[in-house]
Amino acid sequence: MQWKKWYLIPIILVVLISIWFVFFRKSGIPVKEIRVKNTVVKRTVSAAGSIRSENEANISFPTLGKLQDIGVKKGDVVKKYQYLAFLDNVSESQTTQSLKDARDIALRDLELYVENYATNMDEVGGQDEYSIGVRRYEELLSRAEAIYQAQLANLGDTYLYAPFDGKIVDVYKEPGETVLVGESIVMIANEDSKIFKIELDQEDFSFLSEGQEVEISLDAYEDEVFVGRVKNLPTYVTNDGGGDFVIDIEITDERKGNLLFGMTGDAYIILSKTNQEVPVLTFDEVEYDIEDRPYVFVLEGDRVEIQYLEIGLKGDIYTEIKTKIEKPIIQASDAKYKLEEGVRVKLIR
Repeated sequence: MQWKKWYLIPIILVVLISIWFVFFRKSGIPVKEIRVKNTVVKRTVSAAGSIRSENEANISFPTLGKLQDIGVKKGDVVKKYQYLAFLDNVSESQTTQSLKDARDIALRDLELYVENYATNMDEVGGQDEYSIGVRRYEELLSRAEAIYQAQLANLGDTYLYAPFDGKIVDVYKEPGETVLVGESIVMIANEDSKIFKIELDQEDFSFLSEGQEVEISLDAYEDEVFVGRVKNLPTYVTNDGGGDFVIDIEITDERKGNLLFGMTGDAYIILSKTNQEVPVLTFDEVEYDIEDRPYVFVLEGDRVEIQYLEIGLKGDIYTEIKTKIEKPIIQASDAKYKLEEGVRVKLIR
């Protein structure tokens, strides 16, 4: 009996096709009307980013040690050269004092030699002998001074100071913790130079120029748009393996005082836009034929017609429509239906 089931399949297909032909040819394919609206058309490139400071730094020690003290906390406002933190430096301090003493001894030896020559020339010898002796003591003093100054630099490496006026954005370590070379201790940023920093791929980077208008949408302000401009363009990528370009966007919006470091969002760099609101359709409401000519389907009675269009700027969402369209623009109410010129349709309102 299995062959009977296969025998029924063509009959069922014929019935379904007949039902489709009768229903759609008589009542028409269901379509909806698309209305032209007016708005400003924008073409952009976009990337995610965050609020940063143009002048910011992660401060670290150039030497290994145990963190002895941190003199600031998150949120503190600091001045340039203000003390931030220091490592346990008892041994460094002792070494520094020892080398200072050696420098001072070398200085006193030179002074005593000069003084002794002034009061006892015969014992010191002639002028030549005296000059040789002075030179010898000066060389010893110079060597001791150089060693002492080098140690002072090492001692300075155990202290951290603010490199500029700013605000402590974060503190990463606590007293008593071991600190590695180059490990971040605090982050400081200048609040007066807020920027929105993004990373843009190399393909989109080619469209950029300094001063371009930017719209910034932040996660913290869902319904607001902040304005800015492309501040500068980098001359290199973030790494050697085909990385992205880091772009700084200056925030020119008067409301930037409400923005906090670390806020995230998206930047839309405007490449081109219309000067005013223009008639538009969305990008998926405009069709293109095999010659890439734009058109729309319009309703003439109960039949489909094709109307070719003159278009202007093609934006991210909207396409500028320059052709005056007087007939209703239509689209199939469902993607499973395909419109063609001359097909009967039924407008669903």
